[in-house]
Amino acid sequence: MAIIHSINTSLMIFCFGSAGLLISAKLPQLKLKQLTPEISQVLPATSRLTIAGLSTDKTLTKTSSVYPELEPLSSEKTASDLVEPQVTPKRLKSKIPKVLPATSYFTDAIAAITYQVVVDLSDTTVYLYWGEQLLQSHPVAIGKPGWDTPTGSFKIIRKQPNPIWKEPITGELIPPGPDNPLGERWIGFWSDGHHQIGLHGTDEEELIGKAVSHGCLRMLNQDIKQLYEQVSLGTPVIVRN
Repeated sequence: MAIIHSINTSLMIFCFGSAGLLISAKLPQLKLKQLTPEISQVLPATSRLTIAGLSTDKTLTKTSSVYPELEPLSSEKTASDLVEPQVTPKRLKSKIPKVLPATSYFTDAIAAITYQVVVDLSDTTVYLYWGEQLLQSHPVAIGKPGWDTPTGSFKIIRKQPNPIWKEPITGELIPPGPDNPLGERWIGFWSDGHHQIGLHGTDEEELIGKAVSHGCLRMLNQDIKQLYEQVSLGTPVIVRN
């Protein structure tokens, strides 16, 4: 019986030992198989790392999810491609002032220096001078008593073709036309801010040469149009007795 018991014990030890060897041989593979899914979550599908077979091919591509912002450097790129390009500043175009042609301001300035209008109330005549040379003269109607034409040195301050006349007493406005007392042209040389005095045409040419106006100097329409073309703003006007 002792012999049989010892044989049974030996068989049990042998069986358990064989089983232990088999388990120890399979245990690394089981652990690696259990770890493989967890590693696959970290490494991309393009990685060539074969954990279960213990392969040495461990290439990781830089375009994988582990390095999403990096790209491999192409062999065609050179060091100069990695340097920021130099930005050449734009050259500003030089602003050259344009030479403007002669304008009415220029001609007006010349006329203001060279021409001079002189009104002689004693002979009811207006004279146009170029320097000291008399160019033309025209008869005028002057202000009536109580509405005397002011005397002194003035300058032309306004020119108006086909003016609108405002009656100085009633304030009535008369539009341009044959019934307008200002005629076809207005050359103003005096104003107090409310009333104006100047040379102008008339709708009553038969009164030229008389003291009948409200202070203005009436002229024949053909004469005022001729004088209008000769003078400019700023031309001196002298009114004397």
